[in-house]
Amino acid sequence: MMRILALAKTLGWTSILTITGTPADKEKMPARLLTAATVLFLIIAGSPFAALDTNIASADSNPYAPNGTIVVNTNNDAASFTLTGPATYTGNGTNWSEPDAPTGTYNITYDLIPAYDTPVDDTQTLDNGDTIIFTGIYNRTINILTLQASADAHISQQNPSVKFGTESTMQVRSYYQGTNKNGRSLIMFDTSSIPYGSDIISATLQLNASIIPDGARNYTANRVEQNWDELNVTWNNRPEVYANVTSSADTQSSQGWMSWDVTPDVKEWIDGNPNYGWQISDQSEDSDKTEYTATFYTREHSDTNLRPELVIQYMT
Repeated sequence: MMRILALAKTLGWTSILTITGTPADKEKMPARLLTAATVLFLIIAGSPFAALDTNIASADSNPYAPNGTIVVNTNNDAASFTLTGPATYTGNGTNWSEPDAPTGTYNITYDLIPAYDTPVDDTQTLDNGDTIIFTGIYNRTINILTLQASADAHISQQNPSVKFGTESTMQVRSYYQGTNKNGRSLIMFDTSSIPYGSDIISATLQLNASIIPDGARNYTANRVEQNWDELNVTWNNRPEVYANVTSSADTQSSQGWMSWDVTPDVKEWIDGNPNYGWQISDQSEDSDKTEYTATFYTREHSDTNLRPELVIQYMT
């Protein structure tokens, strides 16, 4: 109290502490002095002395406020993100941190990077003196494209000049009975919608068999070297094919889909090499006196679900 009186005297405010009145009033002096001290404190609080540190918790200005560290790690230099919570932060890159963040619950939202899957939002709570770590993994987006054939046709060694390009089925046959009577199928897909230089993860050729051979067979897919026209191709004018087999598949015991892994060829086409499709043939043609024939639906078939397909998974 003496310090308050001395300060008040220095400031010329002693009049507010003068106790006047009856003896009864003077008995109330301690209370009045306390009230006067309160008034004096409020006056001082509004004066330049108010700059004195009062230790009120403040995340922005008070070193005693509770805080912690936020760390964000990503796997992409182009990453950017926003943190919302007691404070809002934006950041980018593979490693970001805020060492003096106010405590509380934070949510992170990652921004889109073209051709990558965006990491999901995440929420964590930061306690005083602790560290929370957000990890955002940007995986390359895998595109899945299912193409239907742009051309397909059957060619017959038994009928070497006949055109079969408009038929709703095509055959693969191994047969010899005095003369060669083998049959092969040609098929092509337009892959131009896939950007040049894309990373081809897988490519699968699928044909649906309506008739299966009477016995286990192995059918090969060979890449075609020359262009051909489905309406005019015959055994006599058939295109050349690469000697190396791209893929082979065993026939099944029942009707349905057969598949060939043709990833290497599709990679070649997306890198700029010409695309003329594949020839499907029996690995062991000229079976003596026993006919082995499989019949597949073509792109002309009325049921679109049974038509040939090329399923490609790729990343740009």
